[in-house]
Amino acid sequence: MKDASPLLLAVFGLVAIGPLGCSSPESSGSSGSGGAAAAGGIAGASGNNAKGGAQAMAGTAGVSGTAGGGGIPAVDGGGGSGGGAPAGGTAGTGGSAGIGGGLAIGGSSGTGGAASSCSTGDPVFAGAGDIATNGGAQSQTADILDMLFPMSAPACAGTVFTAGDNAYSNGTLNQFNMYFDPTWGKHKARMRPTPGNHDYGTANAAGYFDYFNGVGVMTGPAGERGKGYYSYDVGAWHMIAINSNCSAIGGCNPGSPQETWLRADLTATTAKCVLAYWHHPRFSSGTNHGDAVEMQPIWQALYDSDADVVISGHDHEYERFGPQTPTGTADASRGMVEFVVGTGGAGLYTCGTLEATSIKCDNTSHGVLKLTLHPTSYDFEFIPIVGDTFTDSG
Repeated sequence: MKDASPLLLAVFGLVAIGPLGCSSPESSGSSGSGGAAAAGGIAGASGNNAKGGAQAMAGTAGVSGTAGGGGIPAVDGGGGSGGGAPAGGTAGTGGSAGIGGGLAIGGSSGTGGAASSCSTGDPVFAGAGDIATNGGAQSQTADILDMLFPMSAPACAGTVFTAGDNAYSNGTLNQFNMYFDPTWGKHKARMRPTPGNHDYGTANAAGYFDYFNGVGVMTGPAGERGKGYYSYDVGAWHMIAINSNCSAIGGCNPGSPQETWLRADLTATTAKCVLAYWHHPRFSSGTNHGDAVEMQPIWQALYDSDADVVISGHDHEYERFGPQTPTGTADASRGMVEFVVGTGGAGLYTCGTLEATSIKCDNTSHGVLKLTLHPTSYDFEFIPIVGDTFTDSG
């Protein structure tokens, strides 16, 4: 969350106006390789991508006041972990996984070529959407998770998220067990998922809830059956898992059960930094699906509470947007940054003409988005699988 007070910040010689609160990497720009250049006046200093030339969002410290047993505080009574997954709860005790020269990016050799291991420090939030399918690249993207969260160090601070479409093509429990469990499932204990439309290929997403919560169990790490939305904290950040399969849960419109719950959840949290994630992107330059306008009321609720980051999948490519309003207008002071990360393993789609607030879009590389969550800011990095070359960071 961000306070309303403006702050003048000089960055690369430009004057930027940003709120006090959670700080975005847009304040210092970002770098990347490959991808399409953004149109619509998106300027970058020293090769950085900052919307409209404004490098904004500095902030003051904020500490989340939401505590929870097992480290998985769930605001919604049905969205708790049921004592299950320790994901999200280890935040603040371990550290972020360092990529550095340890992980060979895009097939190039890293320094020493050794796998990364976690260290004490700020927690990591890593994942993707559109993941496990017959013949997909989920094994290679899972290799990235293995490096970020080594199985030999289960106490590494951080959480693995999924942005929906976890198991193709119909989200049956058998498909989860065949394609998802041997790969991404190795990190199930720290995983906090969201469902996609393919997960609802089985009635009521039964396979999805059976896999993550337990067969027939009503609630757990995937939230309550029939809802699939929940919240928890990772370090100083408040994380909100949204179910974007609106027709399955009573809609996403203003006054719907999920939108009402979301506004109450946002009111209850004291965290300065808020991240939400779901499957269908409010904004996407992808040609296969594009904008999910039905998610605008959810974006509006988050925007009204000054949330910071949204992550989605559905379009099978990587795309990063600058801060924007619920209607797609650039807003460097209050807007939310969106990542579309449909790169978890399923076949890649096509980037179309970039929307005005899009900074870059790539459909050449599978990979994982890694966010390092500092108390009042974050760093991001798109890590491609070995053999793919696109990167983005800030």
